[in-house]
Amino acid sequence: MKKLIRIDKPKDIVVPTEKKELYDVDYIYIPLHKNFKPLVDIGDSVSMSQKVATNGDVYLYSSISGKVVSICEGLYHNNKKIKAIRIENNFKEKKVRFDVREIKKLDDLNRLLNNIDDEQLSKRFVVGKVDTLILNLFVDEPFIMNETFYFINNSAEILDTLDLVGKVYKASKILITVKNVDSSNITSLIDFNGMYPNIQIKLLDDLYLLERKDFLCAHMGLDKNRTLVVKPSDLYKIYYAMKYKRKPNTKYVTIVGNNTSTPIVKDIKLYSLALDLMNGIKYETGSQFIKNGLMTGSKITSFNEIIDGNTEALFIMKKEEVKEQKCLYCGACLEVCPMRIDPKRLMDHKITSKRCIDCGLCSYVCPSFINLRKYLKGDKNE
Repeated sequence: MKKLIRIDKPKDIVVPTEKKELYDVDYIYIPLHKNFKPLVDIGDSVSMSQKVATNGDVYLYSSISGKVVSICEGLYHNNKKIKAIRIENNFKEKKVRFDVREIKKLDDLNRLLNNIDDEQLSKRFVVGKVDTLILNLFVDEPFIMNETFYFINNSAEILDTLDLVGKVYKASKILITVKNVDSSNITSLIDFNGMYPNIQIKLLDDLYLLERKDFLCAHMGLDKNRTLVVKPSDLYKIYYAMKYKRKPNTKYVTIVGNNTSTPIVKDIKLYSLALDLMNGIKYETGSQFIKNGLMTGSKITSFNEIIDGNTEALFIMKKEEVKEQKCLYCGACLEVCPMRIDPKRLMDHKITSKRCIDCGLCSYVCPSFINLRKYLKGDKNE
């Protein structure tokens, strides 16, 4: 892998310093995409954490208790129009719980992960022998503060869970990796200095892509096949499930940008709408809205976009008309690509590459403002 780089961050964006809970949504919308079918009928009562839709392999769960009122259209998921199960909140918080045994061995942890039934979380824990366990506090996308707020607000719980997971896997080393410029997380770690003598803190340079396991392990000289890398939100989900015996049903989402005066992190019910997320947010006219980041995000055109577990942020940005210019054949995109592919050649031949990791660096460095990432994704609508 090539040498990683530090990316410049826009100076006109203010980082959120406040978190707000948003649990009192009137409705949630379970997206029916990728061959998902409802498991409930109109008029049915549902409990929080009840299975309400499936594609045969994956289940979707209600984040509220209430009543199924309709199968509605005109909603969006990842900018695509879809149908959704509309559930009205009765605010009674009736819950579906599961049995939780004391976590003493790997089988106990795997049973808990199966109950949480979170696809991304389960993928991270698919490892064999673990020599090194890492709590990675890196977030590649600038200004997204979700993981920082998970850690700052729940440091003791997350560190206890990290210690527990390390014992379950019998890891020989437990590390916390943090940017050497990340004062918020470093301050939180100092507060717990000495309480966990088996956990080491590693300060690393602020290099793009160190959020990703492959790049982090390569940078640190670790065997990725014998390293388990987790995020604060992963450990919080495990802690939450152990304590409350049910699935987490909310999600931190960062709202930020150079065209809003109210940057904030919101803890919102899963399957709410971006419309709910925007409640109380001040922004200027002539804004564009970008979901999940300036490097790898995508524009959204409707506040009827459904917030799911993969929603990390909503950027409110000033509209800037940047016109693509002719390629200068400078080779900057080829030079910066961490996977050693040639973005310009792929664009010219209208082909995609399975090796592309959609990091956005080719577009970031292009002096002609060509959105190479759009072409590499095969996304003509971006």
